[in-house]
Amino acid sequence: MFGLDLQEEICFYKKYHSNSVNVMIHITCVPMILFSYVVLCSYLELPSEWLTPVLGESSAIKKLQPYLNLGLLVSIVYSIFYIMLDWFGFLAAPILLGFSVGSKWLVMNKFEQDTYQVMWFLVVVNVFSWIAQFIGHGVYEGKKPALLDSLVQALLLAPYFVLFEIAFALGFRKDLEKDLNNKTARILSQERKQQQKSE
Repeated sequence: MFGLDLQEEICFYKKYHSNSVNVMIHITCVPMILFSYVVLCSYLELPSEWLTPVLGESSAIKKLQPYLNLGLLVSIVYSIFYIMLDWFGFLAAPILLGFSVGSKWLVMNKFEQDTYQVMWFLVVVNVFSWIAQFIGHGVYEGKKPALLDSLVQALLLAPYFVLFEIAFALGFRKDLEKDLNNKTARILSQERKQQQKSE
């Protein structure tokens, strides 16, 4: 787990997502889940006692403080992990950081009085998205989701997998797509052989 080898990490996730309908469900639902989690985390600001010794007490820092929240921290962790895996992480980082800053801006400027409704909306988005993904696995993929084998790995890799699938569909990184498809096919073939031996 987490050898920081892009092909190994993406193949771990890809072997659970080979059906095109299931992949489309994930391309739709994973960003909704991630965005909703970042919005929820944006409500949890980092304590000023942590920030003042590092950033100081200027008025500019105080204006930025609401944006320095758990959502930003989560986005930074994801971004660093993705950059360590591949240069494509530099594409993911602004998207993730935009999720964080954008969600906090929305919460502060558009939905400040509607916290209860926002929370309910996020719960509905999450429930819908998770159910859709489980249907994708059960009905279309015919196998269990990746998170049942490695929850943390699956949650970290899902957004990156989606980014790569979109890039592949747009014609980018076709050499990588071919390598990933071949490697995933070999892994699945080996797993089938092992399963047949154990039966």
